[in-house]
Amino acid sequence: MNKQIRIYIAMIVILLAFMNGHAQSIGLLAKYKQQEVHLKILPEDSKQWLEGVENGYIISRRELGKDREYQVLNSIPLLPMTELEVINQGIDVAVFDFHIKKLKAVRDRPSLSSIGEVINAADHQDNMYSLYILLTMREKELGRISGLHYVDKTLQSGKVYQYKVSIANTDKASLPIIVDDRSYLKTPTLITASKDQAVLFEWLHEQDSPIAGYYLEKSDTGLNYERINEAPYVAQTEKYVDTLEIQKVVTITRVDSLSSNYQSYFYRLVAFDIWGEELAPSEVVKGMGVDVTGPTLGYIEVRVDSVENDLIIDWEPSQDGDVASYFVTLSYTMNGKDSLIVKDLDANGISEYRISDPLELENHYFKLGAIDTSGNISISTVKVGFVPDITPPSQVTDLTYELDSTGVLSLAWSPSEDTNLKGYLVFKSFMENQEFMKITDTVHSANSFQDSCTLNLLNNQRYYYVLALDKSFNPSEPSSILRVQLPDTISPSRTIITDLIQVGDEIKVNWLKSQSEDVINYKIYKKVGDKTEWVDVGIVDFTTTEFIDKIGGAQRILYKIVAVDKSGNESQQNAIKSISTRGINSSETLSLRIKSTEMGALLEWGELGSKYKIYRKKEDRFHLLDYVDEPKYQDKSAHGEYYIKAYDERGRLLSESKIVSI
Repeated sequence: MNKQIRIYIAMIVILLAFMNGHAQSIGLLAKYKQQEVHLKILPEDSKQWLEGVENGYIISRRELGKDREYQVLNSIPLLPMTELEVINQGIDVAVFDFHIKKLKAVRDRPSLSSIGEVINAADHQDNMYSLYILLTMREKELGRISGLHYVDKTLQSGKVYQYKVSIANTDKASLPIIVDDRSYLKTPTLITASKDQAVLFEWLHEQDSPIAGYYLEKSDTGLNYERINEAPYVAQTEKYVDTLEIQKVVTITRVDSLSSNYQSYFYRLVAFDIWGEELAPSEVVKGMGVDVTGPTLGYIEVRVDSVENDLIIDWEPSQDGDVASYFVTLSYTMNGKDSLIVKDLDANGISEYRISDPLELENHYFKLGAIDTSGNISISTVKVGFVPDITPPSQVTDLTYELDSTGVLSLAWSPSEDTNLKGYLVFKSFMENQEFMKITDTVHSANSFQDSCTLNLLNNQRYYYVLALDKSFNPSEPSSILRVQLPDTISPSRTIITDLIQVGDEIKVNWLKSQSEDVINYKIYKKVGDKTEWVDVGIVDFTTTEFIDKIGGAQRILYKIVAVDKSGNESQQNAIKSISTRGINSSETLSLRIKSTEMGALLEWGELGSKYKIYRKKEDRFHLLDYVDEPKYQDKSAHGEYYIKAYDERGRLLSESKIVSI
């Protein structure tokens, strides 16, 4: 269904809503005009109308106030005109043909084979009927030939009458309707509003009024009017949200689109009633299109002149063609009050504005405005500009620290005197020659910072530096690197006893060095027999891995070695090692003799065992010189310190001589 038909249907719905009655009631409207009463018959639906077409309508009237019976006005039921009647009354036959076609369209029923087709056919008939009824309101001749328009010319002045209509040979009738000579209709007042290349119109429509529609007429001079709308404007049905009650008054709004602005036109509204008769036009009003839209702004940017240190606002000229001037506003906060800094900038060829000596380190929030020849204003969104600061702040000085027993390290430094300071960044490294990492998550505003240090690590050195940032995020030179010495709480690695050897009345204790680099000496402890306490028997520096202990007879002795670092931390004791000594026998004492010969030093000793190791001191330490089977040895060297060890055939150490020098 097209838009025009939908409008017609909506109008019929409105009219049928006026009809007070039950399902069998026939709609009836009346109008008093020049000593005549015009009656408009409105069947409820297509089925009821077809009954009226077949049987005709009986019009009855009675005079109010005298309890008189209704008098039938037409002895012959009111029926649609025949073609001959149409010709005799001088009505256009084409209107009659149109009536016949519409009647046929309502009467035609397609073959129905389902409930759905029955419903669709009924809807089709009602739509065609509604359209036809509306056309009888627009076209007076069609109303007459359809048999739905009756004129009573037998009135007496000053009397009030009541009318009703019924379908002949049925019990279907309208409710009574009272008509007197005070009936009056008036075209509503027309209200206009100017829009861009358009005029907006509004008027009020009373839903219970017999006005069927409206035409809007327009004139350039106020003399010859032409209708804007070919199809009439009708009010749409509007209902309250919570009820089915129809609104009594609705506002009808229409728009006349224009090709240009500022040209005046004359407008008036013409209403027509349900009999198709036009009412007197409304009062004439003027209207014109006006430009209410601000100019279109193009691309806008703010840039810095690096040579002059100026801020420059650039923009693309508007393409609208009616820009009269530009203006620029400035604020130093995003949502602050704008201050007008320049106005009346010529729109012809100008597309930039330069601001000399802008405030340094401040955001400048600009807006560009344009004014067209109609006074409409457009303002851009905020554009931000600032003169960048490329000078870094001064270097941080006097970096110091304090460390408490829990490992909290407090750094402090002299505050920066730069006025545009943003804050500080703190960096840290575990090695002085390695990369530093930033340990402040954000820019730190205070001139102090706390870091947490783990105290029980082998690496007890920490390195820090601080740099300053200004509000433009320019970094200063790093401060001098601060070296932090953490307390050493790590015990050195333990030693391992490799040998316990008895030589005469002495025990020689040998061990492997601790792997810790900060060891400064070793402590030697022993426990004799069943005693429970360890006895400190000696201490040697970190370069020594041997200790000679005196013994007294056969006994069991336990030894342990403890490494001590620079901070006094002691290693865990090594795995305890024990030796069972034997009593001293002079025959087992190995006596070394040495004399100088032409061949060098000759070493001789008493025969004891079967194998001998000869040791000579070199660079403050004894080294194995040779391994022999005889109790003598010739060394080419003519000087030095020597000692020997004697072993039995199974490789067990029997004795060790004292050190002898030459």
